[in-house]
Amino acid sequence: MEEGKCFIGLEIGSSKIAAVVGLQQQAVIKVIGFSERKILPSDEVIKYGNIENAQITCERISEVLDDLAKDFERADYEFQMNTVNINLANLSIQSQTKSGKVVTSAGMNRISQEDINKLTEDVIRSHHLAPGYTLVHALPKDFYVNEEKTMAHLVGKIGNVLSGDYSMITTKSDNLNNLLECVNQVQAKGKSKGYLNVENIYLNTVADSCALLNNSAQEPFTKKDGIAIVNIGAEMTQISVFHGNTMRYQSILPIAGNTINADLEKTFGINFQEAEMLKLVCSTMMDAPVEEIPVVVIEKKLGMPSKEVYLRNAMLVIEWRLKEIAALVHAELHRSGYKSHLQNGIVLTGGTAKYDKIVEIFNSVIPNGAVRKASFNNAIDFGNFTDLRNPKYSTLLGLIVAPAYAFDRRVDNKVLTPKPISNRYPEAPQPPKPTTPPQEDKPSGFSRFLGSIFRRNDLNDDY
Repeated sequence: MEEGKCFIGLEIGSSKIAAVVGLQQQAVIKVIGFSERKILPSDEVIKYGNIENAQITCERISEVLDDLAKDFERADYEFQMNTVNINLANLSIQSQTKSGKVVTSAGMNRISQEDINKLTEDVIRSHHLAPGYTLVHALPKDFYVNEEKTMAHLVGKIGNVLSGDYSMITTKSDNLNNLLECVNQVQAKGKSKGYLNVENIYLNTVADSCALLNNSAQEPFTKKDGIAIVNIGAEMTQISVFHGNTMRYQSILPIAGNTINADLEKTFGINFQEAEMLKLVCSTMMDAPVEEIPVVVIEKKLGMPSKEVYLRNAMLVIEWRLKEIAALVHAELHRSGYKSHLQNGIVLTGGTAKYDKIVEIFNSVIPNGAVRKASFNNAIDFGNFTDLRNPKYSTLLGLIVAPAYAFDRRVDNKVLTPKPISNRYPEAPQPPKPTTPPQEDKPSGFSRFLGSIFRRNDLNDDY
């Protein structure tokens, strides 16, 4: 771990845009800054993880970073705010398995780190992407030395052939490009010049695991013995299954907290904000005796008549929708093939996980599920930001933990991404190049054809 290095996590979600700053101190990441802006469905800014309004998204990103910059100015803390780590979650995300094989190059037929890196590079290079899709992660699954499966550290193992299976996580290119362009159009803050750069992109499920699970074999709730993380956010429920030190399965369902709000809106004739408040009131009253559960009066504006809502009825609406979500999660766990291998149970995170009775509801639907609410691992020092000990911030906090820790201890490296993302918006726009050659230069035939190829901007060092 690089002592004293800072990371900025920028979460762009359907219900909030938030930023957090983490500072490496010894074996922990200390939170030293936080800012947040809420987003309502009526704003039509982000839907199911996709950007719908780029201008408002850029404005919200700039606002949360401005807050951080002002805090650091008051604290006389010199900090460059030009590079961020962002999250990714949308309904187009897919996962395929890709295998590869290399011959070891070290002496005495021992596996070296160079062999592992070469295997990963070969797998990424040879993976055929579906048209219109971009590779986000190449996550190791299983490794084999001389065709024998190994779960231990690879470096130093004796063998002359190393092979492995990887999960190739992809997303639609348009969705990713829209996200990157919104970030890249925001001015860097503080003493930094130019525009924001994106250093790393992390799938939400990957970021969640970095914030909630320990990589040490001596700590409980590791990925080794099997665990599932269920992030019930605003618009999507994200499920990830870990076993044997890595992610084995991930899926995203288009149903979550806003679905519950929509149920309350339709049932009682209220708006989204009133439904959100009703949901919070119901959560605090779950343990009250039935005879003590009151009627809530929702005052309407502009002379409209008030609404009376029996909390018991609202609780039933919430409970049955949560049971449906639990049943869908149960089906996904069976589909993964690892339902019976989750020795560390199921962890609930995301904003909806705050609901008081959610663990009881999930346990009633998922037999022997050992469901519990999320708790953050010991790699995070919250300092004065204790409000971040909230499951709705698990993805955000994972964005500052992921760059500093190994995602897979077997390969001793960070989350594998195909290439870094650089700033696509220079400080000064480049003038367009002429599309026609000068009149005085008129080579003929094949020479003119070759000249037109070598002048093309899209044929560059990427090849």
